Amino acid sequence: MVWMVLGVALAGGGVEPAAPPSYRAWSDERGVARAELIAEVPVAANRLWPALSNYASQHTWVPYMRTSSVRRTGPLGALCVGETDLPWPLVDRTWSVWMSNSVAGEPGAKSYTAAWNYVPESGNIRQTSGSWVLRERGAASTQVRLTASVDLGRPVPPALLRWAERRALPDLLNALLARVAPMEP
Repeated sequence: MVWMVLGVALAGGGVEPAAPPSYRAWSDERGVARAELIAEVPVAANRLWPALSNYASQHTWVPYMRTSSVRRTGPLGALCVGETDLPWPLVDRTWSVWMSNSVAGEPGAKSYTAAWNYVPESGNIRQTSGSWVLRERGAASTQVRLTASVDLGRPVPPALLRWAERRALPDLLNALLARVAPMEP
């Protein structure tokens, strides 16, 4: 799933981050790939939320995601399936995840969370989990944070981790920001 949410070709226009974002991609001691994106953006969280909370349409903007659909909803959230087009030397990945969305807090300080957890043996990965968290910073500013992990069943080549950190994560943030029009002064 980390690769589902990583990368696109840079989208033109959209909104610029308020400060330089932080991007990290690494493998832990077990070989599980991890990624983190943190950015402050001059956009209200409720304007970003529709893109993150609507899994069925994520293939229209998430880089390298070929398909995304909701199979059913239940007590754990929505059962979602998807397919990712990964760069060589990795083969494309399919998966099913339980996606849950929540909003908490007071106006101006709300927190929006879209989290996912892998359905075991539902695809050709071992495990994936993560979340997008949007934290309001007043009426027109949001901290965007993505944390994700994926166990592909084999080590992720260091070059692919560097690509994720230098290109895919920045491209993903740009794609998300391109989903909203710039704020009017």
